[in-house]
Amino acid sequence: MNTLNKEIHVDETVDVNIGVSNPDAATFAAGEVKVQFDTDKLTFNRDESVIGNATVKEENGIITLEDYGENKNFGTGVYTLKFTAKADGNAAITLLSAAFVNKENAAKSDLIAATLNPNVLSISVKKKVYNVTLPEIFTGSATVEDGSDYTFAKSADSANYDYGTISATVNGVEAEVVANEDGTYTIANVTGEVVVTGTRTAKVYNVTFAGNAAEDVVGAANKATYNEDYQFTIPAAKGWAYKLESIVIGGKSYSGYSVADSVCTIPGAAITGDIEITVTKSETIVSVTVEGTGAGAAEGYDSEAKVGEDYVLTITPEAGYTYTVTATMGGSTIEVINNGDNTYTVKKVTAALVFTVNHNAILDGVAVEDYLTLNGTKMWLVKNNTTLAEGKVSSYAGKPMFWSEQYQTYCYLVIAETLSDEEAKAEIGIMDGEKVIINNGNNMDVNGTGILDASDAQLVYNMYNAVYNEFTSDVTMEKFLRADANGDNKVDVKDAEVIINKILSGKAN
Repeated sequence: MNTLNKEIHVDETVDVNIGVSNPDAATFAAGEVKVQFDTDKLTFNRDESVIGNATVKEENGIITLEDYGENKNFGTGVYTLKFTAKADGNAAITLLSAAFVNKENAAKSDLIAATLNPNVLSISVKKKVYNVTLPEIFTGSATVEDGSDYTFAKSADSANYDYGTISATVNGVEAEVVANEDGTYTIANVTGEVVVTGTRTAKVYNVTFAGNAAEDVVGAANKATYNEDYQFTIPAAKGWAYKLESIVIGGKSYSGYSVADSVCTIPGAAITGDIEITVTKSETIVSVTVEGTGAGAAEGYDSEAKVGEDYVLTITPEAGYTYTVTATMGGSTIEVINNGDNTYTVKKVTAALVFTVNHNAILDGVAVEDYLTLNGTKMWLVKNNTTLAEGKVSSYAGKPMFWSEQYQTYCYLVIAETLSDEEAKAEIGIMDGEKVIINNGNNMDVNGTGILDASDAQLVYNMYNAVYNEFTSDVTMEKFLRADANGDNKVDVKDAEVIINKILSGKAN
């Protein structure tokens, strides 16, 4: 007698398989099996059980199967008994007796008693679990156990929002939400489905202009809202060269802005504090401006150029990007000489210069591996082997990639039927952030509990047997990445074997 699930919740069903084997035969014809179960904790589902043509009787918690007829093959699941949990605690299922006979021996023999192994299964029944509906502005578990307290928190970017009233219902009835000292919220003694509601508004920050050209900046708002792009126009006037000297956000210098047609854009995600923009002007024959996605690399450039002389633009490339530099003079495209040392020369300036500095993420190190087969689709391992500046990380579809100590590269998992290198490259970029490091090849702690045991091998087993078809709060992308214990760029039975071998070696943890 065996089961694949020795832990269930109230109202959930567990399958108990009765396996029959005989080294000297392949089939049996008649048999009798008696099973006793804990009626306080379990209910026997007669109609859903798989018992073939056997006759079943249940009385006082004892199930009796009487079977006869055509030959039946031995195997691990000759009979499958289904039970539904009705109360929490430990429930015992006992195999009282089993006996069988084949067609030939029926004429001369009674049923032959079988050896029972094991004769008792212990099922741990947990309390009923309820779903939790939680808006994206909060973080917390997707379920809660009956009678337990449920605690949730504001989202990670909550510092940039003002939260309104937070409320909740349990089974449709309004429930008290208690604000804790650590900033979390708790609903006590949950007894049904939980729905949390709340509102928030993005914080608004002051914008000020400094420098001797501050008053020349017109039409710019004096407020900026988090997560909404902020734009202003760099002034232009004949006989003057205007220069965007600096942008400071929340007291820190910021260079992630872009400039197009003299319009400077600060991405909304960067607006996390008051903004001070310094714009200067100086008398000159012609002006020099820099725009483009990589304009920040030319920070500190000389905004003046003398007619008839060469002008040299110096950029400071950021690791992980390739840069292209073009220019117009008096509105016409001109030749820009790449000097090979991050400097670019325009010969004999005759009119206002506009340099366009664009950058693109380096994608030469992008590779896509077939990582895992799921139900009806696949999971792909995307690698981006690149070196980035401090405070920058590789991103995929706008989300940060992980750094794998085992692969020594950035990595990310994508669930899709197909994924080519070119499709992956189109989603890869660079963003601000710190590396999230995965030590998948070292401690092999796949489930992230801090302890290496057979549970980690079981999680890997579940993965390559397609138990999960998506990322969840319990089975995260990070856990899928840690599952490649042997570092061969895929998850399969070998990874589970490596984990078990490490446990048996005595070197775990």
